[in-house]
Amino acid sequence: MCSNESRLSRTGASTAARSRSHASQMSTLTRLIAAILLSAAVVVEPLVFDVPSGSSKCLTEFLGRGGHSHVSYRVAEASSRSAVSMRVTGPDGEELHLTEGVDGAGEFMFEAAEGGSYIACFWTPHYERRAMVSVDVQWNANIRAPHTEGPLITFLRARAEGPLPAVNLATAKKGSTDGVT
Repeated sequence: MCSNESRLSRTGASTAARSRSHASQMSTLTRLIAAILLSAAVVVEPLVFDVPSGSSKCLTEFLGRGGHSHVSYRVAEASSRSAVSMRVTGPDGEELHLTEGVDGAGEFMFEAAEGGSYIACFWTPHYERRAMVSVDVQWNANIRAPHTEGPLITFLRARAEGPLPAVNLATAKKGSTDGVT
């Protein structure tokens, strides 16, 4: 009887150890996924700059092909007329967007047809001596990854659709779904 109790005790301890090990692996996996998602999230701080009357200020953002971009802006403060104009041009200089004489706020969204530098320029449409317009701009660029499939994407899609699948990170290979079960 003592031998059976000892065996049951060891079996229970072994099961508890496996359970703790599994929980530790899941915790590690959860932390890994959270780290990947947080590193992919871009926190965009607004940029506020002054545009002297009669001049312009330009911002440049590099986008990969297929990258999505959202530019929002508003007149934050003005010493006189508060209108501002905005133009977005693509890597080849083609005009993608033009808005003139906005005295409140505006926005523009687009998908990059090709990779390269995209430029947003702001200027005041009316010249007034010593006049200044402060512009508050947020340019959110979401670069699309070249590989849309793989272990992590498959895992995240499966996670969104149902119960959590087990992922064997040791056997997961780039571009394959072998590591996801």
